[in-house]
Amino acid sequence: MKVLLALILVLMTNASHALEFTFVSWHGQMVLRADGEIVQGDAARIGLLLPETPLMPHGLPVLLLYSGGGDVIEALLISEILDNFPTHTVVPSDAKCASACASIVFIAGALRTVEEGGYLGQHSCSVNGLPNQECNDVLSRNALEHGVSYGSIAAFVTYVPPSEVAWFSRTDADCWGLTRYAFELESGFTKFEPCVVDLLTGRFPPAQSAWRVDFFKDGYRAFLRPAADHLRELELGLYCDELKPGKLFLSLDVGGSAQAIQQEIVNVSLDSNPIRYDSASFSVLQYDAVYSRVVLAINTEDVLPFLTRANELNLQISLRPPFQDMFTQTFLSNSRSALIFAANNCINRMD
Repeated sequence: MKVLLALILVLMTNASHALEFTFVSWHGQMVLRADGEIVQGDAARIGLLLPETPLMPHGLPVLLLYSGGGDVIEALLISEILDNFPTHTVVPSDAKCASACASIVFIAGALRTVEEGGYLGQHSCSVNGLPNQECNDVLSRNALEHGVSYGSIAAFVTYVPPSEVAWFSRTDADCWGLTRYAFELESGFTKFEPCVVDLLTGRFPPAQSAWRVDFFKDGYRAFLRPAADHLRELELGLYCDELKPGKLFLSLDVGGSAQAIQQEIVNVSLDSNPIRYDSASFSVLQYDAVYSRVVLAINTEDVLPFLTRANELNLQISLRPPFQDMFTQTFLSNSRSALIFAANNCINRMD
């Protein structure tokens, strides 16, 4: 690490206004963080540093983005670097990535995600403060080449003035098809852009039964959104915990306070043949300011059958009147690699 830090100091010499690159610990792993304005020479710097960035367990290095944008041509050069060196671009929970950072660098990631509390920002290219449509067209074509629809970028870089910014939360970024999670390909997740479909048809496309993988604490969890591919309500999660060895934990996210939800739950049942829990023990945890997480354990003797034999998952939470019961149904068989990965990369790692 001393060699890496020395390399950073050399690269940053005479570049005080360029992106500042540092290696930081994030979710228990060493990743590369980029802060500041994108200027000429940043592509060369990142091209030297990315090969020195350790791979995370899901197989890619992570690049954290804290940038308000900058030089479009240099951002396109960074995009070429990322095309040749597959990387997971991330907007962390305390970060904003805007303008060329969002419209070019972020979407160049082989995987790309926005953490809760992080934001992407888009607006028009400008020359002397005036919108530049030729530049906007370049950004939109570049987005298309990276698996994002022309409209998901063009609509915002064309109609949001250079002096303003359209901000995208994690949910927004998922809804406009800007993100790409680990194990999408392995689970057969079909790329949809729910917000685009909603604009065209007046409704979101049906949710898919394809589990994906995201970071969770210092490990990972598999997740699936049964209401719609971008909606957090009723999101299912699967993870393991090194502090509670031998078990898997299945969670369901519900809007509201943990105390209120705990009081209204009468029973939780799980049917995932060959596993059946008619009255499962559970806990309700306050996950953030908006959502609580109902969590039940899959017992040690049932973990292997669940991961290798169970095809369908039916989870029911019975509530006191006048509330309606919550029922979630999905499938597992096409997502075994995602589920097994989550089961092998627990939170609270002891290393």
